[in-house]
Amino acid sequence: MEAVRVAEGGRVEVVEGAPVPVLGPDEVLVRVRAVGICGTDLEICHGTMGYYTQGRARYPIVPGHEWAGQVVALGTTSTTGGGHVDHHIKVGDHVVGETCLPCWRCDDCVGNNYHRCAQRRETGIMNKDGAFAQYLAFPARSLHVVDRRVPFETACVIEPLTVAVRAVKMGVRPGDTVVVIGDGSIGLLVLLAARAYGAHAVLVAGTTPNRLAKARELGADATFDFSSTSTSASASETVSASASASERSPADSFRRAVMALGGRGRLADVVIEAAGQPAAFESALAAVKDGGRVTVLGVFGGQRASVDLDQVVLRDLSIRGTVGSPGVWPETVALVESGQIAADAIITHRFEGLGRFPDAMAMVQARADNVIKAVLCPFPSTDETV
Repeated sequence: MEAVRVAEGGRVEVVEGAPVPVLGPDEVLVRVRAVGICGTDLEICHGTMGYYTQGRARYPIVPGHEWAGQVVALGTTSTTGGGHVDHHIKVGDHVVGETCLPCWRCDDCVGNNYHRCAQRRETGIMNKDGAFAQYLAFPARSLHVVDRRVPFETACVIEPLTVAVRAVKMGVRPGDTVVVIGDGSIGLLVLLAARAYGAHAVLVAGTTPNRLAKARELGADATFDFSSTSTSASASETVSASASASERSPADSFRRAVMALGGRGRLADVVIEAAGQPAAFESALAAVKDGGRVTVLGVFGGQRASVDLDQVVLRDLSIRGTVGSPGVWPETVALVESGQIAADAIITHRFEGLGRFPDAMAMVQARADNVIKAVLCPFPSTDETV
């Protein structure tokens, strides 16, 4: 089979004639049909991803953790000594897989906090080859079946959507006004999830005009462009900074835009930080109401924010981080299957064949051609095996 392999120093090669993975106990063999490219894949290729710099993960590795495919073979169970995997998975099923692969035995795993498992592997990230390959061996327990009517390219976006869903469920209540800081693919998925879970109004703030335009297309009530201090709104509500940018600071403009959100004249009930930038976190504190909730989803790469902690105490703020997506996969799959969330709406570019991996990565790295989410299909579109 073909597979993408990243070696020490970020050397990337497309390997032809790589062996098809041998199944271990309780694993199934998946024919990979679509893989999304994530910022984490870029970090792995550049050698800057935290697990590698900290020595927790080692090269070489096959990257790819946002994927969808079809089960083509079942391994044996570890409990029956020779029988086939008898979980919920069957040959022919269309499936997606969780990124976190835990031990299932420690206290965190037993308490359903398996994303904190000290013994965990992470698909395509840490000590487990990922999906930029034509075939993938995967634990049956960590697979989720997806309705065959959902295209593979759509299904591969379920993984990042689960991250967004968990962030929303941690803080958003029906009727809340929500500010999302970060206009990348995760920020846009947070917008979709906030809508699905009953937010009254959502503002997306960022620095990329085409992505902010996509946010409005996806249902944002307003957007705010930090790079130009401009605010745009949907046709149903006009949000505008009445004075010019030269007459007040970007921070003032942002607060005014937030207070206009939903016609309530106050700051946001919830702010979700999805940019991974210190300035974004500082803006989140400025945008949330007293007694409000801030959820931190972005990864900062060691950067530090300057925060007045008296704000947190005197304004009675709740701040919480979120990582991974434990416990939300079945409902996220259902949201996509029902059409309540159109996960494929963020896909802007498609590549065919693993040989296009370097091209796809270069586009995402450069943010060329207004790319938001790029998807690579390891097999040609003429392949009718479904």
